[in-house]
Amino acid sequence: MGAASNKLQQVARVALITLSCVAALGQTPDDPTSLESLFQTKIVTASRFAEDLADAPSMMTVVRREDIDRFGGLSLREILNRVSGLNLSTNNFTDRSMITVRGDQTKDTAVHVLFLINGRPTREILEGGVMTELIESFPVNILERIEVIEGPGSVVYGSNAFSGVINLITRKAEGAGGTIRGFSTGAGPSGASAEGWYTRGALSFTAAAQFHQDSNWNTPLQPIGDTTPGNIMFDLHDRSLGVYTDVNYKGFSAMFSVMDFDTPFAILESAGESHWQRIFADIGYDVKPAAHWTTGFHTTYTGTAFDSNANPLVGRKAGEMESDWTNSIDLSTRARITFGALYSYQFGRELETSNGYQFISTDASRPSGGAYAQLEYNLGDTLKLVGGMQLDKVQNIRAHSVPRLGVVWNPATHWYVKALYGKAFRAPSLNETQTLNPTIRGDLALLPELSSTLDFAIVYQGNRLQTTINYFRTEQSHDIQIVNIGLDTYQYQNSGGILFHGYQWETKWYIRPKWLVEGSALYQTNQASSGQSLDLPTPHLSARAGVSYADHHGSTVGLFDVYSGLVAGFASTPNPKPEAYHLITANLRLNLERYFGPAAKRVSLIAHGDNLANRAVWEAAWGYGSISTLPVERGRTIYYGLEISLRRE
Repeated sequence: MGAASNKLQQVARVALITLSCVAALGQTPDDPTSLESLFQTKIVTASRFAEDLADAPSMMTVVRREDIDRFGGLSLREILNRVSGLNLSTNNFTDRSMITVRGDQTKDTAVHVLFLINGRPTREILEGGVMTELIESFPVNILERIEVIEGPGSVVYGSNAFSGVINLITRKAEGAGGTIRGFSTGAGPSGASAEGWYTRGALSFTAAAQFHQDSNWNTPLQPIGDTTPGNIMFDLHDRSLGVYTDVNYKGFSAMFSVMDFDTPFAILESAGESHWQRIFADIGYDVKPAAHWTTGFHTTYTGTAFDSNANPLVGRKAGEMESDWTNSIDLSTRARITFGALYSYQFGRELETSNGYQFISTDASRPSGGAYAQLEYNLGDTLKLVGGMQLDKVQNIRAHSVPRLGVVWNPATHWYVKALYGKAFRAPSLNETQTLNPTIRGDLALLPELSSTLDFAIVYQGNRLQTTINYFRTEQSHDIQIVNIGLDTYQYQNSGGILFHGYQWETKWYIRPKWLVEGSALYQTNQASSGQSLDLPTPHLSARAGVSYADHHGSTVGLFDVYSGLVAGFASTPNPKPEAYHLITANLRLNLERYFGPAAKRVSLIAHGDNLANRAVWEAAWGYGSISTLPVERGRTIYYGLEISLRRE
């Protein structure tokens, strides 16, 4: 009865949200006094050029600057957790913070999601997808918006754009000014951030920094198979630091970012401190040689490092240098082609000490290259056809190609229907192909992981209401897993496939221009090639809802609830189970102008409440020698502080 009751409550929650959406659709979203839509943001991630969100040939969610201002967020982890198709996950060692798209968490890293910074890829290539320091440390207040592709993106972005692409788009400098803010709980947790910008003629400069430290959370852990209760004392005390800067001058651009994150880890019978670092740099030149032709040349470097101070002692450094040439040409008023080529060089080295024995786990490098093209053609005023392909070649791995096909139909004002099909790939990492670990063997004959995704969606986009209902089906093949091939000997091998399918709903509704209501729900399930469902560390059902108010003085208040359903398959853990939970946050910015006059126009009081339900959250944790679950959300924490804006009018 208990399980049935819980399931009924979950269904009731989703039904309530869905009925709210239906009620909203029954309202008249257009305000005759509104001169333009509140959802006019152009997006660039789907096709590498600006286009309407509803018209883009991908399933996408956009987190706008206004959403961040209204609902707050101290890290990408918190902000992305509010996106309908995404879920959080964790690992007990090398990737403590992961984002999964539509339930696809078959690995112990974020290997199936590609992050971009202003359209430029940033990959970790030794394990293939560690993203902890980016998710925890990137300065979020410099963001203009986040564009999230839920589905394949390899045709234009290559490897790792497998189940999703997340593009972090930063603010552009306008005039001169900046903002500084500091916050604390008064009892340990604290943080500060600042961003500034400057323009002079064609020259623009932007910079940002962010620091955050959580309070200590000391709790006992017990590895599976260990009969000693509380064998490991786990002291969770996350610290993050990130900086970002960019310079632009007459088409020339340069970006640079450093992200650092420190947190403890627990593995087998050991616990210690771990440190992540990511360096991102990009130099580019974008120009319009002709009225209908835009071209760009970019070289991007991502360097990553990881260190631990307890058994196993790991020292890891890796990097990728990628150069590409991208073009977008308007062939006519109805047709546009995007094409380009890229070259990448990857390298990495890992030194490990385990039980007193030191060895080089990986010391490898390789080049790769690719070429891509995508054509979009408007067949009349209401129908758009899309077709594209990328050809990719990695050293020692045979060449392969992935296609994209799509139809976007606009049958009536504000209504769109999308039918999309696309393939994606993920090249094997350096560890998977060339590891020298004594107990784990790489395989140069590995094939890239592949996926085929079908999306069918109905989209409504009005002046004040935006709603999407989508069915998706993703079939993965050549899945790379560690397989036991002998006594204490393992090897990376291509295994069978897995099918993900489900439904996704999302809506944003301005009841009035000052009032914003958001809601979404995701239901997904999976089936392995054996016919059985896999126990993965992501819930089948998740839902989100938020409401906020913003006045003309710049004051905002927002309340947001993220519901994460039950994660199956972890009932045997000796630690707290990964139960269903609500993660409720609140955000307040109170501009002081209305109370103290124009002199206080640039000063605001800020407050942010995290986990207001005051419930400790443990998540299912991947990783060998599994602890099975890890503590990830402390009890209620309320930050408060001051924000000061400095701007030359």
